[in-house]
Amino acid sequence: MKNDPKITGLLYLFATFFMWGSVYVAGKLGSALSQISWAKALSRFSASTCSLFYPLQAVFSTLLGALILHERFTASFFIGLLFVAADVALSTWAARREATAG
Repeated sequence: MKNDPKITGLLYLFATFFMWGSVYVAGKLGSALSQISWAKALSRFSASTCSLFYPLQAVFSTLLGALILHERFTASFFIGLLFVAADVALSTWAARREATAG
């Protein structure tokens, strides 16, 4: 009974379904959070400034992957996060500088 192929097959099917369901949810929630933050930013900033928030979709998806799928952060994630944060900060700063100068 321990090695029953029917039970093993059902467990494999359930594990596969759960895995792909988790990936789907992490992707959808990451996309949703990115779109919500973009829409909120659009109500406060110009469209060119808001386009800077699209790189945050990858950040939200990665964070949800860590929470839901228990993925581990690597050095490359933190390096990428620094690049995304620097891009958003510098571009927002430049847009504000142009707005106050002109």
